Amino acid sequence: MANDPEAASLLMVPHHAAPRSARTAAAARWALRLALSLWLVIIYYRPPRLDDYDRVIFHELIYGQAWRPFVTRALVPLIVRTSVLGPRHAFDARFIRQYEECQLHSENPFLREYLVVLLLSFACTGLFSFTLEKLWAALLHPSRPHAYLFSILGLLGLPAMFKYHAYIYDFPTLLLSTAGLLMIARQAWGRYLLIFCLASLNKETAILLVVIWALYFRLAAQTEPRSYWSFLLLQCVIYAVTRGALAYAFRENPGGVLEFHFTDHNLKLLTSPWTLPGMVTTGLLATMVFHRLGSKPWLLRCAARMLLILVAFTLFFGYLDELRDYFEVYAAVAALIGISVSEFMGSPVRSILPVDAAQVGSFHARD
Repeated sequence: MANDPEAASLLMVPHHAAPRSARTAAAARWALRLALSLWLVIIYYRPPRLDDYDRVIFHELIYGQAWRPFVTRALVPLIVRTSVLGPRHAFDARFIRQYEECQLHSENPFLREYLVVLLLSFACTGLFSFTLEKLWAALLHPSRPHAYLFSILGLLGLPAMFKYHAYIYDFPTLLLSTAGLLMIARQAWGRYLLIFCLASLNKETAILLVVIWALYFRLAAQTEPRSYWSFLLLQCVIYAVTRGALAYAFRENPGGVLEFHFTDHNLKLLTSPWTLPGMVTTGLLATMVFHRLGSKPWLLRCAARMLLILVAFTLFFGYLDELRDYFEVYAAVAALIGISVSEFMGSPVRSILPVDAAQVGSFHARD
């Protein structure tokens, strides 16, 4: 048989077929991911959600005339202006005013800007799902098929959070907050700082990544104080410079640092009766989050704690029932739920990373 050419050719079939089969499966997985991403972007930006709040009119947000604090969330407007006007004119205020005047009199005003935002949101949503998959694999074992299923279910859970208004910085918030967690898990500090810079340009809640980092490595403050405090200070300086520059640049815009919504919305919400389905759903989700919480990765538990901060701020400065306000902790909470679901389905996973602060290894500012 060893000298039989036909037998040898048959034995070679799996070696040629396997890569082709793997590529086909990978293409199918990405096709599903991208199809869901496109669907999410379409339903999120369905008209007239981008212009249904008079303080955040689309073209005013893109070109720096919207109200604060929305106008200070500048990453997407910067990308759009650079794409449409080119780097040379992206910060030229006089050129921007002339361009806006021309566009407002055109038949399809700001169509290119809309297309850039849609493409950027589509890319961010697909990459968010991919990052979810990588985050699961970095935190938990086994990673297959759990990680991919988790990334798809993470997309399917997003429509429940689409309520009231649509904001162009929301999908980047999802991506950057999840990518920041992944870089902390991998201790890839160069990439983490790049992501943190982009997140700080995108939204003021980027400071939560600093809090997560500080909590996760809190024991390093005693074992490696110089490295710990230096890297913490570096993050704080990046954040302060970025947000301070944006606050100064838009200091003449109407509005304030935050909007107050406790009396006009949240007080009414808190004094209204809960529905039975809402109570059951909340109780079920809370049960899955807290089920065997001590055995779940310490990083996820640190990140999930940020929900308390977000709820406290949203109570006064947002809408409590506008769930997109909690996108910064979506990946962590979803992962905590996913671990419980895996166990309930008879396919448990175990944590790769430490499950408490005492097990976190020494911190080194490295990439």
